[in-house]
Amino acid sequence: RNKTSFCYQAREGRMLNVTLAVTGALSIALDTTPWLTSGAVVARDHAQWYASDCGALVTNKCTPLHAASALATATGVDAVGAYTETMLSWTPSQDATRSRDANVPGLHTSRHDRDANGAATVAPLIITGVRRYAARENAVVLTQHFPRGLVPQNSHGETTEIVSAFPTFSEVHRDLGVVDYEGVQLQSSRYHLWRAGTAFGADDPGPENKAKTSPDGAYLPLVLTSGSATLVASPLDDFFTTCQTPSLQTSNFSFGLQGTLEAVPPGHVHATLMVAGSGPRATLRGWGDVMLESAGGGKQRSMNWTQAGDPSLRSLSYYTDNGAYYYYNTANGSCSDTDSACCANGCKTKKLPTTPLDGTGYQATLRNLTAAFKTEGLPIRAVQYDSWWYYKGDSAGVVLWEPMPSTLGGPDVNGDPSTWFKLPLPTITHCRYFQSDNDYLTGKAPGLNGKTFSWVVGGNIAVSNDTEFFVHIFSRAKAGLGMVTFEQDFLTAQYEGCAPLQQQPGLAKQWLAAMAEAAEQTNITVQYCMALPRMILQSASFPRVTHARASHDYGQSRATDTQQWSSIGLTSLLYWSLGVIPFKDDFWSETVEPGNTWRSTEADPELQTLVSALLGGPVGPADAIGSMNTTRILQTSQADGTLLKPLYPAGNLESTFSQIFAGPAPNPLGIPHVWGTALGVQDSSGHSLPTHRAIFAANLTAGYIVTAAEAQSLVDDDWSNATFVAREYYSGTLSVISDDAPLRLPEQPRPDRCSGGGYTSDFCIGFGLWTLAAMPNSGGLVLVGELNKFIAVSPQRFSELVSTLTGLSVRVTGSAGEVLRIGVASCDGSPLQCTLNEVQCTLPETATAIFSCSTAADSCKCGSGK
Repeated sequence: RNKTSFCYQAREGRMLNVTLAVTGALSIALDTTPWLTSGAVVARDHAQWYASDCGALVTNKCTPLHAASALATATGVDAVGAYTETMLSWTPSQDATRSRDANVPGLHTSRHDRDANGAATVAPLIITGVRRYAARENAVVLTQHFPRGLVPQNSHGETTEIVSAFPTFSEVHRDLGVVDYEGVQLQSSRYHLWRAGTAFGADDPGPENKAKTSPDGAYLPLVLTSGSATLVASPLDDFFTTCQTPSLQTSNFSFGLQGTLEAVPPGHVHATLMVAGSGPRATLRGWGDVMLESAGGGKQRSMNWTQAGDPSLRSLSYYTDNGAYYYYNTANGSCSDTDSACCANGCKTKKLPTTPLDGTGYQATLRNLTAAFKTEGLPIRAVQYDSWWYYKGDSAGVVLWEPMPSTLGGPDVNGDPSTWFKLPLPTITHCRYFQSDNDYLTGKAPGLNGKTFSWVVGGNIAVSNDTEFFVHIFSRAKAGLGMVTFEQDFLTAQYEGCAPLQQQPGLAKQWLAAMAEAAEQTNITVQYCMALPRMILQSASFPRVTHARASHDYGQSRATDTQQWSSIGLTSLLYWSLGVIPFKDDFWSETVEPGNTWRSTEADPELQTLVSALLGGPVGPADAIGSMNTTRILQTSQADGTLLKPLYPAGNLESTFSQIFAGPAPNPLGIPHVWGTALGVQDSSGHSLPTHRAIFAANLTAGYIVTAAEAQSLVDDDWSNATFVAREYYSGTLSVISDDAPLRLPEQPRPDRCSGGGYTSDFCIGFGLWTLAAMPNSGGLVLVGELNKFIAVSPQRFSELVSTLTGLSVRVTGSAGEVLRIGVASCDGSPLQCTLNEVQCTLPETATAIFSCSTAADSCKCGSGK
């Protein structure tokens, strides 16, 4: 009657104990160790604050909430599954009740708020609850019910504040490591400690580059860890009017409705999902399982789009995005701007004149580029068009998402896509935000034929929540430009600049759902850019949102620039848990690009290329004609441009978290960048079979140990003992990794070329790549993979692998005449020792062969693949 608690054993072996008392206190323990205790229950309604403990609020204008005399229990079914819920009702004090009776305007009564005699009664202002699921022992949902709705009337509402709160964590009972996912493109994501007895954030150094952060204060999700025990918390849905934040109002970390909210209707329920597990990497996947299934969109974690569907994920693509050589710059080196000083300030004004279609324009540039791809032997299969090609208005937003005559359009604005410039390659087409005076909203756009669309307008920004609008613009871009991927940029600017998206529950979801549904209808994919974590969480509902930018815009690795790749080891884990492939952004493949308008060089072209390959997303070089390093770029692909993929995006190893939080407050610029992923081959049914691992390390200021068990865990979280043959990509060093012989990663001093350059800690650095081949037998022959490819073993190249004590065979696929450098290790002795043999395999006209070895590695050969 006065307290309820329940425990469950999480799939990873962690026990979560949640206790809800009749006082309203919520306690959370993992493995019987107390972690967190909740403070006051809070709500703001009709400009009045209510709290179970008014002394806990900063405001001195607060009405007490009184708890019901007993807990209640109910059963039901929600998006997670069948549940049993324990609830506690909260009603304002008698004084508040008398001042808000049924005769006072604004009272939230309904036909259900009547006693047996028909007299009006006051429903609880808020009901807090805990749901548990018999079929999901690794998930708990904490609820806030609003029987009479909620109208905060919060004229100064912000995304960094709450208007309801349960739980509010007032006490932390042990030191916890915190992973914050925050900011535009999650670039503010970071690590810090939450020490026992201190307020959340007391040891948070804040984002590395505060100038590039968003005012959005939602920590979505929040990851807490201690030792190997981990808890992940996030909203279950409605990600745009809810918040998880260190609240100034409650002085605690609070979960609830966001300060910008206008109202929620009677019966509204806010749900916070919590998942326990062992380690952030594994627990994020467990949390992602629940999010994907409860989203109801049928989305799965799948790399299928890399093998069929989206050409920009399947093959090499070329980018003209921010940081690219041809970003607002054309082939003759002229900056595309009427301002003569444009190139001096980096071409930041981003305007295009209505110049004739001559040798200075983008059409000539693109023709020259495609010719250069052939001349330089670079098999580019898709091209990205950034914001330079369409019409923009006074606030730099879109007024007409069609090509100007000076870029890709025909001789005039005639509304006929057949007259647009169309490359013989598919395109990724960029889109900013639409201005509120755009031609679609005003009815001026070509091809509308009387069509009108629904819009949400806030300030100078308009977003459409009409699927037919996106079908209209997607269909025209497909027909006229060969679009295969819609790149929606400035997502944060649209959410933060269009106030109704922050104020009305469900509105922002309608906007993104309309976009995703139109992508489904027109058979294209969507790339998110400048997204907040909210958008990444919402994308769990949208299978067509296949990839998203996961780090800062590409800025060449200047000495004083901020991180552009190093945060991806962390953000990748979140993206992939929700079925999104992370994208590093474009890059230069050479250090020096003569005549570039950025007045810069690229300190780490090899590293930029390698990271792109490890993530499994687009690989998008953005060099000048004549500056493309074909040899470097082809380390990511087959000779025909087909990208060689890991089985999933690389991300931080589980052990990195324990190292980060083991010592003093973590420095976000000095963490160990050690990532891992699984590699594999196709089986005879076309499914990927994990056979290898890849370990990447960069900027290690001390040696680092990766155990064989951790390498094994990169497949299905299996921490059993295993034996691997490991090869370092650049040195070619071969070693045997086993239970008593871990992989020892050396300290990586800064290269000599970087000394004295003033580079920040994550630029111009040392790095290494190790391929680990699982040894199926106690010795014998082991396929190490391609010796000159970052992804040494991939389903795109290898299939039908058979390995025995006396030999191995595997089918290899590529292009006719392509020469493969395949490594085979021969291992024997006690302790095991291995030697590497390189075999060249030239593919026949059929573009496939059987690579086989028997008894000894020097007997390997390529035979007919028929």
